[in-house]
Amino acid sequence: MGGDQRSHRIETQTDLILSLYEAQPGIYLHELRAALAERGVSVAQSSLSRFFKRHGISRKKAGATRPSKTGRT
Repeated sequence: MGGDQRSHRIETQTDLILSLYEAQPGIYLHELRAALAERGVSVAQSSLSRFFKRHGISRKKAGATRPSKTGRT
């Protein structure tokens, strides 16, 4: 489990968090937090960030890149 003493509270919601994430993999943490709040689950954004780190889920988004001036786009 996690290193912080209150991680068990968010871990009880693992199935819900992962199902919301899998339904919309590009969801931002604040959007996920709002979706959880609609379902009566109150968590901090930082708790969600640590949750994903504990579960080995990378949430890095690919940044927008400029079109290449020489290559095909």
